[in-house]
Amino acid sequence: MDGRLTFEELSEEYRAIARNVPNPIRQDMYRAMRGMITDAESSWRKAREENVSETVVDGLRDRLRKEEQLVKVIIDMRIDYIFKHRNVPEYVLTPEEKELKAKIDSIRETTVAELTSYVMGEQGGMKE
Repeated sequence: MDGRLTFEELSEEYRAIARNVPNPIRQDMYRAMRGMITDAESSWRKAREENVSETVVDGLRDRLRKEEQLVKVIIDMRIDYIFKHRNVPEYVLTPEEKELKAKIDSIRETTVAELTSYVMGEQGGMKE
């Protein structure tokens, strides 16, 4: 990948996650989303500064808003999916998501161990 992300790719990811089927997305997805937003914002600011027609400036602003909204929704949906599904296949996760999943799994394991210990008494196991 050249690092560029298109709105169509972003929309495709949205449709996949909306079907509750996360795609094995590109490993640089979050960096690419940031780049897409940065590029859109830069285009909008440049057009404003160069006194381009109001129609073009408004169109660029609308594009930026749509991209920002879609990015927020995708991030929320992917993170929500990771929280809800214990056995998310590693191949569908980005490095950032793998790190998050490891933290969630660690918290889950620690919590289960602590609650189990509490419920079974300090010594654990069956009591006679």
